[in-house]
Amino acid sequence: MSETEVPNSPINNLEDNLKLSKWIVEATLPYIKGRTIEVQSGFGSIASLIIEAGLPIHLSESQKSNRQKLRDKLAGSPLARSLRNIDYTTNQFHSDYQSQLETFSTVIAVNIIDNGYYSSEVINNAKYLLHTQGRFIIILPTYVVPFEDTLDNFDEWNRLNTSDIKKHIGTGFKLIRVRPFKWANAEREASSSHFELAVLAIFQKR
Repeated sequence: MSETEVPNSPINNLEDNLKLSKWIVEATLPYIKGRTIEVQSGFGSIASLIIEAGLPIHLSESQKSNRQKLRDKLAGSPLARSLRNIDYTTNQFHSDYQSQLETFSTVIAVNIIDNGYYSSEVINNAKYLLHTQGRFIIILPTYVVPFEDTLDNFDEWNRLNTSDIKKHIGTGFKLIRVRPFKWANAEREASSSHFELAVLAIFQKR
């Protein structure tokens, strides 16, 4: 397998939030290994589907109101292993969360429905939760858009974006898979001019 595996078809159109969540989880499940934590779990859009698939997960959320919603939504599930109050934007992440550094096998940051795209601060701090060989699964915006939704343009799009995608995480990680998609928020008109173009990227810590 090449370092970056891509699907054999043009970019997927994902027209509503539920469809997006299910697609993200289906694409993510094969890469979830060992002790897993979700970054900014929000309202539980992704975590609940991972739990439905039978996988345990630790949740984290900085907003108090969201943590209560998560407790209500996932109460009684033995697969919801913990709910942590973690501030991924702090400049003192290493000292504030020293006991949790390098303690997870998989870090998931894909809940763009509840959070929007993750900031560079959140990404840079979240990756320190991973131990060596751990997987970082994240959704990132893309910056190079093909003019037409064809296989030729898709291949060119992938080539141009791969280096940009790697820059988000840094040299300490290997990019092992990229899954591009475009989706329209349910509140928007589902036309090509209203789609968001993004990638689901899976990294492994060296």
